[in-house]
Amino acid sequence: MAGKSLDDYILLKKGEFAYNKGNSKLYEFGCIFPLEDYAQGLVPHVYVCFSLSDECNPAFFKHLFEADYLHDQLGALVNTGVRNNGLLNIRPADFMNVRIPVPPMDEQHAIAKVLDVATAEIALRERELAALQQQKRALMQQLLTGKRRVRVPASEATP
Repeated sequence: MAGKSLDDYILLKKGEFAYNKGNSKLYEFGCIFPLEDYAQGLVPHVYVCFSLSDECNPAFFKHLFEADYLHDQLGALVNTGVRNNGLLNIRPADFMNVRIPVPPMDEQHAIAKVLDVATAEIALRERELAALQQQKRALMQQLLTGKRRVRVPASEATP
C-alpha cells in the first residue's frame, strides 16, 4: 500500500496495542490486543493505538486486556449512536483516561508468567480434546459403516 491509500490507517509497531471500538459477543465494549506476530502493521484510523511505558510489562497488560478488565470503565464511556452499527462512540481522549492498576514490575512479570503457563496448558488441552473428538468421529463412522466390529468376550455376553 502506498500514497493516499495509507491516509486512513495508523502504523502500529510490534509490541504496541490497538483498541478496536467495535462490540462483539466476547467484548461488549471493544477489545485491546498487541501486535505480536509482525514487526509492523496497518490498522484503520478508527482504532485507538498506544504503546506502554517502560514500567509496564506488555505480557501482563495483554492478559489484563484479554480478561476484559476495562469492561465497566469502557461501558461508562460509551455513547450509543443513532445508527447502532456496532462501532462504539468512545473518544480516544476518554479511552486514554481509564484507570488501570500498575503493580510493581516484578509482580507484573510473575503474574504474566503464571498466566502464560496457564494459557499454554489450556491451549494444549483444547488441542488434545479436538484430536480426541476427531478420533471419536472416525471410530463412530467406522462402526456405523461396519468397517469395524465390536467383539464382546463370551464371559460378558448375556445368555
